[in-house]
Amino acid sequence: LAANATGGWHVHTGYTCDEHVVFADGSSSSVGGHYKIGDVDPWLTTMYTADAQGVAQVETTMAGFTIATDGSPVLGRAIVFHDPSSPRSGCGIIGGAAGGVSAAMVKTSTYPGYSGSNVEAMAWVSEA
Repeated sequence: LAANATGGWHVHTGYTCDEHVVFADGSSSSVGGHYKIGDVDPWLTTMYTADAQGVAQVETTMAGFTIATDGSPVLGRAIVFHDPSSPRSGCGIIGGAAGGVSAAMVKTSTYPGYSGSNVEAMAWVSEA
Protein backbone atom coordinates (compact mmCIF):
# COMPACT_ATOMS: atom_id res chain seq x y z
CA LEU A 1 0.00 0.00 0.00
CA ALA A 2 1.11 3.58 -0.46
CA ALA A 3 2.86 4.97 2.62
CA ASN A 4 0.87 7.33 4.86
CA ALA A 5 -2.20 6.95 2.68
CA THR A 6 -5.89 6.19 3.15
CA GLY A 7 -7.86 4.15 0.63
CA GLY A 8 -10.78 1.78 0.30
CA TRP A 9 -11.13 -1.98 0.35
CA HIS A 10 -14.12 -4.00 -0.80
CA VAL A 11 -15.24 -7.57 -1.37
CA HIS A 12 -16.31 -7.87 -5.02
CA THR A 13 -18.81 -10.17 -6.73
CA GLY A 14 -16.19 -11.91 -8.86
CA TYR A 15 -14.02 -14.93 -8.20
CA THR A 16 -10.94 -13.63 -10.04
CA CYS A 17 -8.73 -10.55 -9.96
CA ASP A 18 -8.83 -10.24 -13.75
CA GLU A 19 -10.98 -7.62 -15.43
CA HIS A 20 -12.39 -10.34 -17.69
CA VAL A 21 -11.29 -13.93 -18.23
CA VAL A 22 -12.82 -16.62 -20.46
CA PHE A 23 -12.30 -20.20 -19.31
CA ALA A 24 -11.76 -23.27 -21.53
CA ASP A 25 -15.38 -24.35 -21.05
CA GLY A 26 -16.59 -21.01 -22.48
CA SER A 27 -17.72 -19.56 -19.16
CA SER A 28 -16.33 -16.21 -18.12
CA SER A 29 -15.75 -14.18 -15.00
CA SER A 30 -14.43 -10.84 -13.88
CA VAL A 31 -13.60 -9.11 -10.62
CA GLY A 32 -17.07 -7.51 -10.80
CA GLY A 33 -18.45 -4.72 -8.66
CA HIS A 34 -18.96 -4.46 -4.92
CA TYR A 35 -20.63 -7.53 -3.37
CA LYS A 36 -23.91 -6.09 -2.08
CA ILE A 37 -26.85 -7.37 -0.11
CA GLY A 38 -29.80 -6.18 -2.17
CA ASP A 39 -29.35 -2.55 -3.22
CA VAL A 40 -27.31 -1.59 -0.16
CA ASP A 41 -23.55 -1.17 -0.73
CA PRO A 42 -21.90 -1.65 2.69
CA TRP A 43 -18.40 -1.24 1.22
CA LEU A 44 -18.60 2.52 0.56
CA THR A 45 -17.18 3.31 4.00
CA THR A 46 -14.63 0.49 4.42
CA MET A 47 -11.27 2.22 4.53
CA TYR A 48 -7.68 1.53 5.54
CA THR A 49 -4.95 3.96 6.63
CA ALA A 50 -1.39 2.83 5.93
CA ASP A 51 1.58 3.84 8.07
CA ALA A 52 4.97 5.13 6.86
CA GLN A 53 5.88 1.59 5.71
CA GLY A 54 2.64 1.15 3.76
CA VAL A 55 1.19 -1.25 6.34
CA ALA A 56 -2.45 -1.03 7.41
CA GLN A 57 -4.43 -2.99 9.98
CA VAL A 58 -8.20 -3.09 9.65
CA GLU A 59 -10.77 -4.77 11.86
CA THR A 60 -14.42 -4.47 10.94
CA THR A 61 -17.65 -6.46 11.10
CA MET A 62 -19.90 -6.62 8.05
CA ALA A 63 -23.47 -7.59 8.95
CA GLY A 64 -25.14 -10.19 6.74
CA PHE A 65 -21.93 -11.66 5.32
CA THR A 66 -20.51 -15.08 6.19
CA ILE A 67 -17.41 -17.00 5.19
CA ALA A 68 -18.98 -20.03 3.50
CA THR A 69 -22.44 -20.67 4.94
CA ASP A 70 -25.93 -19.19 4.75
CA GLY A 71 -26.38 -15.52 4.05
CA SER A 72 -23.93 -13.86 1.70
CA PRO A 73 -20.77 -15.99 1.66
CA VAL A 74 -17.46 -14.34 0.70
CA LEU A 75 -15.32 -17.49 0.31
CA GLY A 76 -13.67 -17.51 -3.13
CA ARG A 77 -14.58 -13.91 -3.95
CA ALA A 78 -12.14 -11.15 -4.82
CA ILE A 79 -11.15 -8.53 -2.26
CA VAL A 80 -9.90 -5.32 -3.88
CA PHE A 81 -7.84 -2.47 -2.43
CA HIS A 82 -8.00 1.03 -3.88
CA ASP A 83 -5.25 3.60 -3.60
CA PRO A 84 -6.08 7.15 -2.39
CA SER A 85 -6.87 8.38 -5.93
CA SER A 86 -9.33 5.46 -6.35
CA PRO A 87 -7.82 3.05 -8.93
CA ARG A 88 -7.81 -0.61 -8.02
CA SER A 89 -4.33 -1.17 -6.64
CA GLY A 90 -4.41 -4.64 -5.05
CA CYS A 91 -6.49 -7.79 -5.27
CA GLY A 92 -6.67 -11.25 -3.72
CA ILE A 93 -9.07 -14.16 -3.49
CA ILE A 94 -10.60 -15.06 -0.13
CA GLY A 95 -9.47 -18.67 0.21
CA GLY A 96 -9.92 -21.70 2.41
CA ALA A 97 -11.72 -25.01 2.45
CA ALA A 98 -15.51 -25.20 2.30
CA GLY A 99 -17.57 -26.87 4.99
CA GLY A 100 -17.62 -25.56 8.53
CA VAL A 101 -15.23 -22.74 7.69
CA SER A 102 -15.36 -19.74 10.00
CA ALA A 103 -12.13 -18.04 8.84
CA ALA A 104 -10.21 -17.77 5.58
CA MET A 105 -6.91 -16.31 4.46
CA VAL A 106 -6.43 -13.68 1.75
CA LYS A 107 -3.09 -12.96 0.05
CA THR A 108 -3.20 -9.97 -2.26
CA SER A 109 -0.81 -8.65 -4.85
CA THR A 110 -0.72 -5.68 -7.20
CA TYR A 111 -3.87 -5.31 -9.33
CA PRO A 112 -3.36 -6.13 -13.04
CA GLY A 113 -2.37 -2.96 -14.91
CA TYR A 114 -1.76 -0.88 -11.76
CA SER A 115 1.53 1.02 -11.92
CA GLY A 116 1.58 2.70 -8.49
CA SER A 117 3.15 1.45 -5.27
CA ASN A 118 3.61 -2.30 -4.89
CA VAL A 119 0.61 -3.78 -3.08
CA GLU A 120 0.97 -6.92 -1.01
CA ALA A 121 -1.25 -7.92 1.86
CA MET A 122 -1.92 -10.92 4.02
CA ALA A 123 -5.26 -10.93 5.79
CA TRP A 124 -7.65 -13.13 7.71
CA VAL A 125 -11.38 -12.92 7.18
CA SER A 126 -13.49 -14.42 9.95
CA GLU A 127 -17.07 -14.58 11.10
CA ALA A 128 -18.03 -12.51 14.12
